[in-house]
Amino acid sequence: MTINKDISVYKKLGVTPIINGRGCITIHGGKVMSEAVVASMLEASKSSVLLNELIDKATARLAELTGAEGAFISSGAASGLFISGLACLSGSDPDAIQDLPEVKSGKNEFVISTVDDHSYVHQAFRGSGGSLVCVGTDESVTTQDYEDGISDKTAGIIFFYGSQTKNELAEIIELSKKYSIPVVVDCAAQIPPKSNLTDLVAMGADLVVYSGGKGIGGPQCTGLILGKKDLINACRLNSNPNSALGRSMKVGKEEIVGLVTAVEELMFNDEESVLKEWISWCDLIVSGANGYSGVVAKTIPAYHDNSGGAHAPGSPTVEIDFRNSKLNAEDVRDMLENNDPPIMVSTEKWETDLTEAKDDVIVLGPGGLQKGEAEVIGEALKKILTDIS
Repeated sequence: MTINKDISVYKKLGVTPIINGRGCITIHGGKVMSEAVVASMLEASKSSVLLNELIDKATARLAELTGAEGAFISSGAASGLFISGLACLSGSDPDAIQDLPEVKSGKNEFVISTVDDHSYVHQAFRGSGGSLVCVGTDESVTTQDYEDGISDKTAGIIFFYGSQTKNELAEIIELSKKYSIPVVVDCAAQIPPKSNLTDLVAMGADLVVYSGGKGIGGPQCTGLILGKKDLINACRLNSNPNSALGRSMKVGKEEIVGLVTAVEELMFNDEESVLKEWISWCDLIVSGANGYSGVVAKTIPAYHDNSGGAHAPGSPTVEIDFRNSKLNAEDVRDMLENNDPPIMVSTEKWETDLTEAKDDVIVLGPGGLQKGEAEVIGEALKKILTDIS
């Protein structure tokens, strides 16, 4: 058997590459890594190293770049939350580390809001050995709700930055200080802005967890934990290469180097220039959708909060509204997905005065796009809308 090196790895497997207008989400493989990140991973793959030395030096560099007391690299953000849970339950106590997920003595409860409806976040803290005290509602949670959930068994407070604001976080940090309880912040997808890598730990959050493969632009199988030195040390003791519950969530030397390179690139990149380029891409897409009866397309600027107080997205987005047209957003979405190459976009339900909400808007963003793909989306929209108008 011979291997044809001229055929792409995806074609050999029968996998079709897509144009990702849905952002750096897990089901689409995260963000496409830069050439520098890929090159650093390839270089790292060519040598063996002492893994603990690499972890020492890599995490020291990440702490230096972000101003955090300490840093740790996990195998994704969900893993980072799990390991953060282990750290809160065991600290650096070797016996407690070996006992997990059983907590034989001490605090074992996590106060978490139901605003964060990601089941895997809740599972991460239960899986670490914790018991959850859920507070608030699906729509909102207050500082008083968190305080009402605190007891002498509370090991940590979990804060979801995706649906809560920096002002709310400041209140929770003050609450945590009052009771001497650590705050773990889920900030997996809230890059950009890159200031979230520095500001949240500077505010006093004990541990902040990020996805390495979304806005940071590193390997999708990485996560980044920043925070207080004692808890970061506990994260490390609970993880590979140690004999602990987090050993199964190991991160390879290539991914460690790739994440460091991605964070370096992010911190030294001109964020304003990136946003301007993204807006130009959004405008190209909008131009392909406008001009058809009843269809209204527009670019929504970054940090525009139209969601009733949730964390405003750090990326511009495109909204294509079909409410006043004879077209249906889901039908157009399906046609885009059947394009060559397939184009992935999202549909959302708008609140209406009808008995049932109708899927009438397409939403897409530039974070998962590569150069030249916005033009392809704009032309595909123009063709689809011309054919069915």
